[in-house]
Amino acid sequence: MREVLRAACAAGEWPPSGPLMYMSGRQKCKHCEKRFSNLWVTNASCFECETRKRDAGECPVSARGKCPKRAFCPHEKKCIACERASCEACGITCGDGDDVASLIESTRARCVFLDFDRTLCSTKTGASPLHGRGHSLDADLAGVAASHPSVHVVTRNSHVEDIRAFLTREGVPRGVRVHNVGRGVSKGRVIREIIDAFEKEKERGDSGSGGDCDCGLAIADCGGDRGGDCGERRYVFADDSVVELLDADVASVEGLVRVLFSRALA
Repeated sequence: MREVLRAACAAGEWPPSGPLMYMSGRQKCKHCEKRFSNLWVTNASCFECETRKRDAGECPVSARGKCPKRAFCPHEKKCIACERASCEACGITCGDGDDVASLIESTRARCVFLDFDRTLCSTKTGASPLHGRGHSLDADLAGVAASHPSVHVVTRNSHVEDIRAFLTREGVPRGVRVHNVGRGVSKGRVIREIIDAFEKEKERGDSGSGGDCDCGLAIADCGGDRGGDCGERRYVFADDSVVELLDADVASVEGLVRVLFSRALA
């Protein structure tokens, strides 16, 4: 439809005039400030300005450029943050708790890393989960925490003891560890340290046992044929912040599958 309408305009003419003037209306484009009918405008951008923005590698959705420029995917020409656009080439998947759980299962993730605020829990901006209105856990992520053998909460929320108490109260196993990541420290650094420690411990535990494949499954259950090493070492990190996921240290963690998390609407 957009291409048909564009072709109907005179060469280089924007906004449309003549026979297409009936398309005018009350919707104002935030970029060119012209007014159009609803057909021409999406997210306060006329489709011509939207196309130009996308071609220039800029998000046409974000108000006043609030989303980071790095969040714009050059492959899909969409904003990962504003439009929740997954891109395999960028290494970012967008989804809710159910998507995270499915991804963990399909990748046979050896370790799972969950942000706390607005991801595992409904808390925001570093608030204690024990204070304020009744906070809740995402049901699917809580299920992951209860069933997966290696789950780590990686959060900038400093109320670590309150988080631990809250998780225990909500029935999350005590084996789920909570790691506070201070300001100026990359979550990627913490995740890498946890993975390194996990792999070293697993190598010591599996030495000579012959019972488990390197992917964490029993050799009998693994489809690999490499005698206990199927070559798959995958980990999943879910966070509601695209800035955290696009951090260079996070992106460089080998085998880490990054998920831009958003809670499913009831």
